[in-house]
Amino acid sequence: MAKRLRVVVKHPFTREEAVKAIQAQMPHLAASFGKLAKMEDARWEGDVLSSRVTAFGLNIPSALAVADDHIVATVDLPWMLRSFAGLVEAQIRKHSAEIFAQWSKVTEEQRRARAARG
Repeated sequence: MAKRLRVVVKHPFTREEAVKAIQAQMPHLAASFGKLAKMEDARWEGDVLSSRVTAFGLNIPSALAVADDHIVATVDLPWMLRSFAGLVEAQIRKHSAEIFAQWSKVTEEQRRARAARG
């Protein structure tokens, strides 16, 4: 039986900005999995990103729901990978922080450019 891992991470953006931040970083996020895991079937339905991660020959359903001030990541870890729950949670938190830090830089650069123009 799978273990549902649920990770809540706060963000400082509007829901729309948070979705844009995640969408902009998706190629980098998928590449960060390395050779051990691969993100597949990623699709947005409203403010929810559903995907399947393949690792060690196992299919791992996951979802990322974006709310006004936080995200909720859920991962259904197969029983064989339950011992990795702490590592998976740490990686979700790390990548979330990186995505939102990068988006903060992008939005700040956009604000500066607009201010310089007018």
